[in-house]
Amino acid sequence: MASTTQNTEKLGVALIGAGIFVKEAHLPALSTLSSTLSLLAIYSRTPSSTTSLLTYISSTHPTLPLPEPYSGPSGLADLLGRKDIHLVIIALPIPAQPAVIIQALNAGKHVLSEKPVAQDVGAATELIKEYRTVYARHGLVWRVAENFETERGFVRARELVQQGKIGDVRTFALQALMNVGEDGKYYKTEWRKKPDGFLLDGGVHYASLLRTILPSSPARLSAYATLNAPHLAPHDTLHASVQCEDGVSGTFQLSFSAPSPDPQTLLLTGSSGQLRLSRSRSQTTLRLTSADGKTTTEETHENGDGVREELRLFVERVQRARAGKGQGQGQGVSEREDVGDPREALRDLAFLQAGLESKGEKRELGELVVEFPE
Repeated sequence: MASTTQNTEKLGVALIGAGIFVKEAHLPALSTLSSTLSLLAIYSRTPSSTTSLLTYISSTHPTLPLPEPYSGPSGLADLLGRKDIHLVIIALPIPAQPAVIIQALNAGKHVLSEKPVAQDVGAATELIKEYRTVYARHGLVWRVAENFETERGFVRARELVQQGKIGDVRTFALQALMNVGEDGKYYKTEWRKKPDGFLLDGGVHYASLLRTILPSSPARLSAYATLNAPHLAPHDTLHASVQCEDGVSGTFQLSFSAPSPDPQTLLLTGSSGQLRLSRSRSQTTLRLTSADGKTTTEETHENGDGVREELRLFVERVQRARAGKGQGQGQGVSEREDVGDPREALRDLAFLQAGLESKGEKRELGELVVEFPE
């Protein structure tokens, strides 16, 4: 995918958070955009975390100048007070993010915050309302980082569906089986041990996957949430029957306590064929099969470009906003306008919350999601 990012100025960026995903995903993305972005500062609650992150940067990204560390109660305010920082990337525990997002917007910073948009639909709705009524009108950009929206293999699957390669979608089945052990690096992050932390943090990825690829977004579901591994209480598995706005229905199977050698899959069956998406740790394979089974084509895409692409699109919108050209339609924005939209992230969160609350009863997502006027 060709880049349309304008290189007219170099923007100052700060990382707020120093966890695993910052190290393994955001830093590599920043390094690829070093001609556009300057990493000037990092913040974490404790000095030991910022020291650890600085050590990591110096050893794994030696071409990046070391940013200035901030920590403690006044550190975040000091960082946000810097005039040379134009945008911040926030990757904090879910419950802590909304207040920091508002603090950053109030300081005049553009914000890219990690998914989920908030810890529950109510908090997310209030956050989006405040952004749209107070900060968006002043040209500040806030997007939610959901890298499944921009992973190359998933975007290509969306294109194949839109091009009618399987005809009209008739049904779908998503299966994502994983196993989070007590010795896993993500399990050791305390906030993910909170009620349904894994299902919320990881589950919104797969709600986003459906929204990204299907012609129509999920509208209602009936689900059961269960627990198989006690250390992941209260729930680690979600099974749902889903119906989309256009009437197409399918199944959603997600578990963090199911050791499986199989890749994560999404099978779309259409009026003239099938598309099978298979995602392993390193790559995504797309297999198209005609309805009669006589014709099959296959293509493979490497995983891992989604974070870089979502950051590039975010920077592109920030540059347009700073140039007074708005955040939406117009020359310079060539990709999907819904990427990172907090309202879409709210839909993903509502999908998971409805599933966890369903207990086998039908839940209308529209009862949870507020429609915000343009």
